[in-house]
Amino acid sequence: MPLCHSCAMKKQRLIEIAKSEAIRNNQAVMPSNSGKAIEKYLTPFRLWLNRNGKTEHYNNCENGFAWCAAFVYHCMVEAGYDMPIQPLEDKPTVALVRTWHDWSVLPDNDLWREPLSYTPQPGDLVLFRQLLDGQKDFCHIGVVIEVETDYLLSAEGNVVFTMPDGSSGRRTELKKRPLDHTIQGYIEL
Repeated sequence: MPLCHSCAMKKQRLIEIAKSEAIRNNQAVMPSNSGKAIEKYLTPFRLWLNRNGKTEHYNNCENGFAWCAAFVYHCMVEAGYDMPIQPLEDKPTVALVRTWHDWSVLPDNDLWREPLSYTPQPGDLVLFRQLLDGQKDFCHIGVVIEVETDYLLSAEGNVVFTMPDGSSGRRTELKKRPLDHTIQGYIEL
């Protein structure tokens, strides 16, 4: 079924915004996974994380957290999507990748697509699993920018990279990802 005109325009805005954010290579300050360049992704979640964790830890902007899902949330809100920070009352915020999945499979949403039976489209969200040291589901998320036969290009936050001194950091980036078993599934917006 073809997308309505305004839905297609919103999806196109998401692609443009996510790509623009990704190529900035905004870097986190390590090891705290925080910093000025990425604070716009973290800020919407600080109050929620404090409340859910019954803490004041996240009042301090020097305290960060894994932010790939916060990056995606920021891009979606900027593109005009009305995505609540905590879409499910009994679940954590969408700062947690698993919450995106749990939200997408709700009968009223029906947005989850299995990787073996769905061809991703630009503007979809892609959820990854990690297969290092055992399988870890729903460990990373990005926005699909382009799709080729064997890979996709996604805009992502909290991507590990190696700095010139040999240490590692985290940043926004466009990543070429194989269409393989590391993809958990897609959210078709």
